[in-house]
Amino acid sequence: MASCCLFCSGCVTLSSAEDKIQLPGDADGNGKVDVWDVRSISRSLKAKNLRVPCPQNTDVTQNGMVDEGDLQAIDDQVHGISTIKVELDYATDPIPIGTTVVIRASDAFLPLNVKGGTVRIRSEAAAFDSLEQPLSPAKDGRSVYYHWSTFGLPPAHDYQITVTLSKDIPCPKPA
Repeated sequence: MASCCLFCSGCVTLSSAEDKIQLPGDADGNGKVDVWDVRSISRSLKAKNLRVPCPQNTDVTQNGMVDEGDLQAIDDQVHGISTIKVELDYATDPIPIGTTVVIRASDAFLPLNVKGGTVRIRSEAAAFDSLEQPLSPAKDGRSVYYHWSTFGLPPAHDYQITVTLSKDIPCPKPA
């Protein structure tokens, strides 16, 4: 079972009424990310002639287009659901002792802004605590990873992986 946390810093920009605020996920430009943004994007995806008021805020998956992935990431943010995904590159369960496992983490919401983070692996049954270990940026620019060597660890059923991601979120500039 993997649990994930995200800690990031952001900025607030004050602007005149005619300026459109650049806020990732704020499709309607009202200065907040809410259910109305989700509805606006959903409608624009269904009706190709309909556009969101602030398209520059809408591609939160940073893949160059507004699609279902953006809609899902913004909807998750609005409803307090984590957009962080943690994967292990090992296919069997249980993982054999002596194996090196790659732990990969990514965030569907502004993945290119993830600059690092930490991973901590614990097991009460094995009396094991890795303490916080740094995550390294992957070549794809969309994820971070850690190589966890299980050599010498006792078998246990309760290893918990906790990932914390750090993001570089620049201050938005009015359009």
